[in-house]
Amino acid sequence: MSLSVNVRYILCALSGIATGLVHQPYIPGFIAWFSLIPFIYSLDSFTSLKRSLIGGWYFGIFYVPSIIYWLSQNIGTSQSTAWVTLIASSLFLTLNYMIITSLFFWIRKGVPW
Repeated sequence: MSLSVNVRYILCALSGIATGLVHQPYIPGFIAWFSLIPFIYSLDSFTSLKRSLIGGWYFGIFYVPSIIYWLSQNIGTSQSTAWVTLIASSLFLTLNYMIITSLFFWIRKGVPW
């Protein structure tokens, strides 16, 4: 069964949300292993570098804010500064996931199996 590209992007976003929620104290940590399955499945089915980068962006843009939200809200500044800091750091840290997904794409493309 082949999923459309938009559904795969949604899977990347949902995986980012689920992985981010695992960092909260009320959800067991072992669920993180299962929350990465849709992300890895989506990455494996992308056929171009552009789609892999967008998938990594979707994962990161939902994952990163969920784990650094507490930091931006507890640094002792105004709410507007906290939100700007949260958004800017989330956009910057999302680049890490875009790099990881591009490396995954190039390794998968180079290895025949």
